[in-house]
Amino acid sequence: MRVVIVTESFPPDVNGVAHCALQTARHLAARGHAPLVVAPASPKSSTSLGQGGTPVS
Repeated sequence: MRVVIVTESFPPDVNGVAHCALQTARHLAARGHAPLVVAPASPKSSTSLGQGGTPVS
């Protein structure tokens, strides 16, 4: 199943919301789902792939 996670922050930002969004995406991917994270751009990162290869838009 394709799942979109919309969040206010995502790693490399360090806070509870970012951590929870990342863990949710990892758990969904481990179960065979295709998570896509939608988050604001971070000046700390210029990639469209988050940690663990999770697509970030």
